[in-house]
Amino acid sequence: MLRNCVLLLLLVISTAAHAGFDSAKYKLEVTPELRLFPDSPAYSGQTDNCSLSISALGKVDMEWNDGLTKLAIYPFARLDSEDSERTHADLREFNLRQRTGDFDWLIGVGKVFWGTTESLHLVDIINQTDAVESIDGEDKLGQPMLSLAWAIPVGVLSGFILPYFRERTLPGENGRFRAMIPYDTDSAIYESSHKQHHIDSALRWQYSGGGIDIGLSQFLGTAREPRFIFNQDQTKLLPVYDLIRQTGLDFNFVSGSWILKLEALYQSNRIENFKAAVGGFEYTIPTASFDAPEIGLLAEYCWDNRGSDSLSIYQNDLFLGLRIGLNDIAGSEMLAGITQDMQHSSRYISIDASRRIENIGRIALKLRVFNDISTNDPLYTYKRDSYLQIEFTFYFSGEISKEKDHGR
Repeated sequence: MLRNCVLLLLLVISTAAHAGFDSAKYKLEVTPELRLFPDSPAYSGQTDNCSLSISALGKVDMEWNDGLTKLAIYPFARLDSEDSERTHADLREFNLRQRTGDFDWLIGVGKVFWGTTESLHLVDIINQTDAVESIDGEDKLGQPMLSLAWAIPVGVLSGFILPYFRERTLPGENGRFRAMIPYDTDSAIYESSHKQHHIDSALRWQYSGGGIDIGLSQFLGTAREPRFIFNQDQTKLLPVYDLIRQTGLDFNFVSGSWILKLEALYQSNRIENFKAAVGGFEYTIPTASFDAPEIGLLAEYCWDNRGSDSLSIYQNDLFLGLRIGLNDIAGSEMLAGITQDMQHSSRYISIDASRRIENIGRIALKLRVFNDISTNDPLYTYKRDSYLQIEFTFYFSGEISKEKDHGR
């Protein structure tokens, strides 16, 4: 079915391209990356104190019909010096989008984000997490889909058909951020007899107005987050993907310098039914000058009624954060946060900082610290995986249009 979707998309693209495009923008991001681990690894065979990798993300955006027809192609690849599972490639996006009146449809491989909170994207479920890229869940794999968005008088109603399931990428035996027992991603277990070809579906209503953004969603299909069981001789962990039904809510309210945020869900599966929520605020300190640094204070609480039985590391946790934007030409910014487990002693610290370097790229620093991790915390497997990441992204971009043809 995935092959048929791609062939259909290629046919539609070739037909549209034959008519000639109005404009095309292209961009290439090449990012060398260095990770430094101050602690020796917890498990035999893991990366010692340093790893090197390089990634490339290409972006091609084309338009026809005065912007009503759009094509996006975003290939991605990474080469890692230590973890063979982190050396991988993915088609982040490869889709055709068409707007007709009140309708906007998309076919191909796409990325969809739902949510509003900073510490945890609880209701975001369309795309699978690319877990070998980072441990924060921000990176996602491209998802084959057919979607239709309908602008109604009170918001936007969107439907999704997801014909193919993407398994979560997981660190290899040599990689950091893995469990004590290595994963066997080649032997994944599915509740559905159709396995990766089970057709998932989702429906979402979204409304924006008067400072309020609210979304209600319903998802039916294969869980993006696997649970794990031992193989027969207990030497490997096998990912298990259950069928789930999930109802989600995301809410955002802006009033002056305050932003109130909430995400909540109710999920049912063959193991158990559970509820989870994350909510809080972001407050931006007012300044008298337009070019003065912008400082934001964040606080969020994460709750999961499964408690210590939860697969998530966010089941009774308080997040406090500080966001700083210097409003300078280089676009310097930083986000620092600390997540404290309210039931155990576990503490997770994260700092992200970046700035542009003239017109050639952007340098970024990422610090992750796991402090005093309790043996009962899912983070315990990362207890010796604190790290500093340094990366520099080089940009190459250009644009082609009917009126002009130039590149940089």
